[in-house]
Amino acid sequence: MTRVDTFGKYFTEVVSKTPLRVIIQCLDTRIHGTIHLNPANRLSDEINESELFLPVTDARVTRADEKIEVGFISVNKHNILWIVPAEDLEEAGDD
Repeated sequence: MTRVDTFGKYFTEVVSKTPLRVIIQCLDTRIHGTIHLNPANRLSDEINESELFLPVTDARVTRADEKIEVGFISVNKHNILWIVPAEDLEEAGDD
């Protein structure tokens, strides 16, 4: 339900999301960060959404000999080679 106050400000319901730590491999870049899933979605659902970009928070971006940390990065889904939950790679010992 949307509510509008007397000044024209819109108020909407807060959408809760579930944070998921992921590792994203692009062509020459690897990103460790957090994506935020709608409660009913799986990782594959989020990737298959129609939006072109995937927002990632608390990201560590590694490229060749360069590492940077950013609070937010938006990744073009067309550049993603693979994406996995970080815990899956950590359990396998490949991180």
